Amino acid sequence: MDARAKAEEFFEIIAQRKKNLIEIPLNCSQGETGTLLYLMFIKDGISSSELAEVLRVSLPRIASVVNSLESKKLIEKTIDSEDKRKTVIRITKLGEELVLAKRQEAINKITKIVENLDEKDIDEYIRLTKKIGQIMENNT
Repeated sequence: MDARAKAEEFFEIIAQRKKNLIEIPLNCSQGETGTLLYLMFIKDGISSSELAEVLRVSLPRIASVVNSLESKKLIEKTIDSEDKRKTVIRITKLGEELVLAKRQEAINKITKIVENLDEKDIDEYIRLTKKIGQIMENNT
């Protein structure tokens, strides 16, 4: 097997078909969407520096994203109760409601796709996607 050729084919398929399944309104950038999803589903109550590290973006970029999301009332910044020098970022109720509504829209889109596949095919896709994810985690 020519792994490089298969990787290029895989990349082209993803690049041609990639559409955000979760689209956050209010003119949110891709970074803002990623930040909201991280706060909602992975870890809420995180510092800007931690957020920059896990999302692999610069501190100035995170500062811009956080300020924008705060102005839209989707997140809030508070002072850490243990370390007064530290600011903690949390998703707001409005942010949670927005993400959950958009998550449901994405699940509906995915359901329509899955309904057009054999169960065996979708199980194989899920298995391979998980396996690729594990390989990616181990190589970063």
